[in-house]
Amino acid sequence: MTFKNVTSPRRTLMLATAVATLSLAACGGGGSSGATADPGTPTSDPVARAAGPLDPVQTQLESAVLAPLASALAGTPLEGVVDCANELVNYKILDTVDVLAGGLALSANPADLTSLDQTLDPDLLTQRVRAIAFDTTQLLLSLNDQGSTCASLGNSVEGSSPAQQLLSGDNPLAGTPFESLGATLGPALSQLLDATGGSTPATDLPVASLVSAYQQFNTTLQTSLAMLPDEVQDAPVVSGVLLTVGGALDDLESVFASLTTFDATGLQSSLTALLSGIASNLTTRLIPLGGLEGGVGQPGALSDLNALAVGDFGSTLAGLIAGGNPITGGTSLNLLDSVLAPLRDTVLGPIQDLLALEFGSNPVASGSTGDLLTNTPLAPVVDVISGVLSGLLGGSGDTPCINLPLLGDLLCPST
Repeated sequence: MTFKNVTSPRRTLMLATAVATLSLAACGGGGSSGATADPGTPTSDPVARAAGPLDPVQTQLESAVLAPLASALAGTPLEGVVDCANELVNYKILDTVDVLAGGLALSANPADLTSLDQTLDPDLLTQRVRAIAFDTTQLLLSLNDQGSTCASLGNSVEGSSPAQQLLSGDNPLAGTPFESLGATLGPALSQLLDATGGSTPATDLPVASLVSAYQQFNTTLQTSLAMLPDEVQDAPVVSGVLLTVGGALDDLESVFASLTTFDATGLQSSLTALLSGIASNLTTRLIPLGGLEGGVGQPGALSDLNALAVGDFGSTLAGLIAGGNPITGGTSLNLLDSVLAPLRDTVLGPIQDLLALEFGSNPVASGSTGDLLTNTPLAPVVDVISGVLSGLLGGSGDTPCINLPLLGDLLCPST
């Protein structure tokens, strides 16, 4: 599955609004407060992660999926892309859920979302939204090997010349397949920062104002992602990153929307979608299982192995969070282990090992995968990954199969 194939009806309906937002942002308008060309270089945003009930899940996703994949891609532009996906999705977005969970846990009646006015820390929420915008920027710049590392926990564009160019009105991605992305990302980031305090995070920003700023940022970003060339959206690992990031940012908007409408039922539903989507995409899309399944003509043969576990993971944790209930580390890890177990040894590990072997023994040189990726940093990396995936496809005659250990006859039927 690629990013462009998962556009929801809601995103489609938002397209006209996105176009208007792009026009306004590019001209310095849009939103209640307008956007400035340069809100100043943010330097005082916090760098600490938010503690909360999802901490064990974040640690496990990093150690089991994201860190090994980044290590396998060491020395390539995709190492930074995966590192930023870890920081953005696994930490910054799930940290936002942790902040929300803290507010709900302190509420005398979690079903009454108006009580969050007293229990939800507006400073922490604003900081997390800004951190999401910063890391989204670095991740997308990393597609052209121009992003700064997100793993340093830095929530500021300070030290990243390309990000500062974006805020000053220049486009560091000009002349690349990502030029349109850079042209819209700069105004969107500037607008969000301006609406949330400019060079320093606002304090006591009303939730409704913060949510409005985030909605405008996300609407612009979703439209920009959908406009990326097919070669980018179809590239292995890259497509998984875009799908994971785009889906998580959109689901988080739904979480925020339920807060502004005081919809407790909608909050639980949107939290379920967010948590389930992240667990599913990180385990079955970031790792390019779709390409393998398509190669043997059996869509879902691998990725569907954890579908029920993903649903249980998302709905159970969402129900506990929305109800203001505590989540023990044992509960969350048991739920996540059920998601990882069918894939960890049989699929995730072998693919990561082969990628590490390939990049370790054959350093990335020049390459070209599609006209629009030629002469970009992604081209040779995608070539190597495509070769690894091709090597995993075996079989003979009319009975292709996937050569992965421990799968037995599941995808390699005996003849």
